[in-house]
Amino acid sequence: MTNKPVLLNCDFLNVLIIGGGKVGFRKASGFVDKCATLTVLSPELCIEFTELVDKNNWRYIPMTYDAFCKQNRALLMSMHLIYACTNQPSVNAKISEEGKRFGKLVNRTDQHEFSHFSDMLYQDQDTHLIAVSGKGSPWGSKILMDYLVQNLPATLIQRLSLLRKGRAQLQAQGLKFDEIKKMSIDQLERILKDENH
Repeated sequence: MTNKPVLLNCDFLNVLIIGGGKVGFRKASGFVDKCATLTVLSPELCIEFTELVDKNNWRYIPMTYDAFCKQNRALLMSMHLIYACTNQPSVNAKISEEGKRFGKLVNRTDQHEFSHFSDMLYQDQDTHLIAVSGKGSPWGSKILMDYLVQNLPATLIQRLSLLRKGRAQLQAQGLKFDEIKKMSIDQLERILKDENH
């Protein structure tokens, strides 16, 4: 898989989670309040997943993937992102192959190298968003994220805040990136303060 990280606006996305176990639960948890519709397809759900589906009023279809395809092809075609989270590699492979054939993006959770996209672990703050990937290793992602968050200097966060708030003023002054990145926080604050008076 050739990778290009992107940020998706999920407000309009229809998401299908296939599989009712812990992996499906984890994938669905990332979409709480973040997509237009979320549908869960699985003959049964683990207890935590049942509670999450009920709490968020998501659509739950209690059937196998094959049965779903025979009865609900139109619904399948309306999906933008599909997560293959079953405990059956042959079913996940079929989902991935059919997704490719129909132009659907599929995340195959059992073998990420056959996925059309991968989730990244992220932390969203007011001034920045950090996203990391362990390239198929959730533990690797967590270790990397913990390290970055713990070692992110407060001065860098302060600089990001100033740049975010003052972007228009800095651009209006004709300052280039190479000039701005060399400025101290005091210099940035002075420029932005002078602009506002």
